[in-house]
Amino acid sequence: MSRRDVQAHGGAAESFVGRCVFVSVATNTLKLMMDSRHAGPDFLWIDPPWMLLGPHGLAMSTDTCPLDHDAPDYGERFRAWAALAAPLEGMTLEAFHRSHDGGAEFHFSGGLTLVVPADDHESDEGGWYDHWYARTAD
Repeated sequence: MSRRDVQAHGGAAESFVGRCVFVSVATNTLKLMMDSRHAGPDFLWIDPPWMLLGPHGLAMSTDTCPLDHDAPDYGERFRAWAALAAPLEGMTLEAFHRSHDGGAEFHFSGGLTLVVPADDHESDEGGWYDHWYARTAD
């Protein structure tokens, strides 16, 4: 993630602390909806790269997402991979930490941490974010 994401969306992410999250997986992107399983105005959208750490280490990451859409077993492998995000369902965002280099960590109840590592990549497509953003109703 770039420093741009942290600077632009860190305040909104901090405003989600104490709220319950529900997860949706789209390819290798996470959408963490606040307080509802239904799409609402408050959510985090996290594009690769990211990794989910559990109490016993790495639970899932974008590195292990199946991307060969033409493989005959793609659907089955993707569903199995996406199911690894299930422990986030209903957890509370307990803290948001940003690092000086542009990385971010989202700490959840249940000992889960979502890490978006720092990198210097900025969207070259004229986008308004690089790897993640937080959307609020405000």
